[in-house]
Amino acid sequence: MTNEELIELFGGWVNSLPEDTRALQAAVDAEGTSREAKLILVGGLAYLLRKIDIVPDYLTGVGVVDDVFVLRIASAEANLGADAPDVQALGDSLGPVKDYLGDLYPGLVDYVKGLPDDPVRGRTADKVLDDGETYKQFTRELGDELDSFAPKPITDGDRALREIKSFIKAKIEK
Repeated sequence: MTNEELIELFGGWVNSLPEDTRALQAAVDAEGTSREAKLILVGGLAYLLRKIDIVPDYLTGVGVVDDVFVLRIASAEANLGADAPDVQALGDSLGPVKDYLGDLYPGLVDYVKGLPDDPVRGRTADKVLDDGETYKQFTRELGDELDSFAPKPITDGDRALREIKSFIKAKIEK
């Protein structure tokens, strides 16, 4: 894909963040979803609530691209198939990310796999899933985050792609 095509794709993913988030939440709420899948999905969703993440959210346009990458990787790792086709489609859309990140991609996948054990606002994915009140608070916070979400266009595509990759490289190679 050309840089222009990547920016268009990633921008579309940023615009669909609320719908994608709701799809992951629905999969977490589904009785048929395994605990392992729920843990990785909650880890991905909790990433949206981080004050400090891989690409700072204050960077106009590009600040949310890491969030959409994380949701898609969590979706792929949950491997829900026909049980949650919307979530599976997110995971299946990762080809351009793999190509774009190249050797950095496996490190980002490992990072996402570790998110369920990494506390966000004092809660791990286990705590969110095991405590009903904690889960309600978690979903309220996600709702608040989505209510305030206003996607911004990604400008200066070549620079944006360099910045995204640079931030991911800095996090992965720590």
